[in-house]
This record gives sequence, C-alpha cells and structure tokens, in this order.
Amino acid sequence: MQRIYLDTNVIIDLLGEREPFVEDAQKIFSLGVNRKVALLTSSISLATSFYFIRKRYPEQDSRNRIRLFLMICQILNPEDFTITSALLSPFSDFEDALQHAIAQQGNCDFIVTRNTKDFTHAKIPVLTPAEFISLWKQGF
Repeated sequence: MQRIYLDTNVIIDLLGEREPFVEDAQKIFSLGVNRKVALLTSSISLATSFYFIRKRYPEQDSRNRIRLFLMICQILNPEDFTITSALLSPFSDFEDALQHAIAQQGNCDFIVTRNTKDFTHAKIPVLTPAEFISLWKQGF
C-alpha cells in the first residue's frame, strides 16, 4: 500500500472545507477511508491545521474534525535525528525541511502538497493533490 504524506495545506483544505481545494483533498481522504492508500502527516501539521480550522469553526466542531481525521490518518512525530536532518538540509524553509524529513522517516512514497515549489530539494516525489489523483487513476 502506498504511503502518502499530507502536507499541512491539504489538511486545512479538507478540514476547513477550503474552496476550491476541498474536492481534491476529499478524494485523497476517500482513498484513505477505503484503505487504498495509507495517509500520514506530522503532529506539527496537525497542530497548525487545528489552529487554522479553529478560526473558521467553533472549538468543539474543530476538535471533532480532528478526531475524525485521526481515525484515518497516522500521525508521525519528529525524532531527534529527523530534526537534525532538517536543519542540515538544503531547504530554505525549516518547516518544509522538517515535513520532508518526517515523511522520509515515515517511509512515505509521496508528499502531497499544494506548494510543490517549496519542496524542490525533496528526495521523495512531491505532487499536488490533483497530480496525485491523476496518477492514482492511472494505476501508478
């Protein structure tokens, strides 16, 4: 089963129902619900996502959205060597470097993000949600 790392913006698109991006995020999440792919993200992405969706929805609703998300998506926590790896990487943005290092630590096959340009130094294939869905439809 393919291991798909979801970047923060894709999670916010899904949980915050952000138009026009929510539809692609829902398609990817559906693949996880149906056990076609394994969805993974970081505790950092989850915390950041909660911060943003809490601005749009009441506290309890935001917490429920996160709880439902956690039923499908595995959370990876950075280890010491992952943080060091991110610090030593050629990425200009530390948060992106950390997301990449965590995805590597989690043996992810793809990183799915709307900001592919932020991952030019990635050693894992990086796709937009639309690109991933298209690739999925082609059967990888």
